[in-house]
Amino acid sequence: MQHILILEDETPFQELMIDLFKRLQPSDYHLTTASTYDEALLAIEQQTFAACLVDVNLGEDRTGLDFISESCEKYPKTAMILLTAVPNKEVDLAGMAAGAIDYLQKDELSSDKLERSLRYAIAHNNTLNELRTLYNQKAELEQLKTDMIRIAAHDLRNPVTAIFGSLELMQLYLDDIEFDDKTRKSLDKHLGQVKDGAQMIHRLVASILSLDHIEDLQQGEKQIINMSALAQQVYDECLPSAQRKSINVILHLPDETPHVAGDEAQLYEAMTNLVSNAVKYTPNEGTIDIGLKTNGNRVDFYVQDTGYGIPEAQQPRIFQPFFRARTEETAAIEGNGLGLYLVKNIIVRHNGEIHFESIYGEGSTFGFEIPKLVAIAH
Repeated sequence: MQHILILEDETPFQELMIDLFKRLQPSDYHLTTASTYDEALLAIEQQTFAACLVDVNLGEDRTGLDFISESCEKYPKTAMILLTAVPNKEVDLAGMAAGAIDYLQKDELSSDKLERSLRYAIAHNNTLNELRTLYNQKAELEQLKTDMIRIAAHDLRNPVTAIFGSLELMQLYLDDIEFDDKTRKSLDKHLGQVKDGAQMIHRLVASILSLDHIEDLQQGEKQIINMSALAQQVYDECLPSAQRKSINVILHLPDETPHVAGDEAQLYEAMTNLVSNAVKYTPNEGTIDIGLKTNGNRVDFYVQDTGYGIPEAQQPRIFQPFFRARTEETAAIEGNGLGLYLVKNIIVRHNGEIHFESIYGEGSTFGFEIPKLVAIAH
């Protein structure tokens, strides 16, 4: 048996609804009637109803639409059906927007239409509730996964620091011991592998904790940032690593210095990440263009390279956490798959948009646009 609530303030219509239900299978439904908003709200608080039929006009300040909206928010297991006296498209659409699943016109009511509407509304609402439950379960699992990763990152900081310290001591001790060339090379090789592994873990931990910091950062007073100076700083610091690979790096700055409002440390991290990626994924003797330009009321920073490029099939996932584009040319390049995800988080929090283009075998362009400050006081 399904419990049905009827909210109708006019006695004749209430009696009509009761009569229609009597023509249906009596054992299928148990009716509860209410004449006022508060009476119906009390009933729905105390009893779980499969469906509620609500008159749009209740003769008081609060309407049937208000009741549907409040009930759907508090008691989503109850399917809402709107009752209207006359056809009105705007009222019907408002009812759907408030949360009603179906609507019935009073002067065209019949037992068949009523039963059809009840079956549809109840089945549809049950499906919606199942989807809500699945969505909430997925969200909880995603949050649990995120929390576990962050906890692990925090817990890994001390052990990694201890590994670096121990490696330095071991190197000092070994330098005081005489070995033949073969043994010395073997020890240096294995110590180098341990150090490389520890550095990879350190970078991964730093990336995760950077994301944690960005997501927890409260909105505070923003800095006024000289983007030309910041781009110059990023260029100067990336140049040595590019020169080691004989990569030609060119910096393009606009004639007029653009300024933005935001967190300078975060924007520096985003820009450095894009440039270091370009250096990492561009083969020797390639070219990287670092550019800054204004586009109306936006500032555009971009990094264009002649690197390996990203296969088209892998591009939709490029900003997902822990995803790395895999190709034969980049298989040996180290990375944790958090860099671009980190950049996107930073840019979104600066009310900006990230953009990229890539052709496999030809190169990539990564960049972002953020709002420009219109005027700077001197």
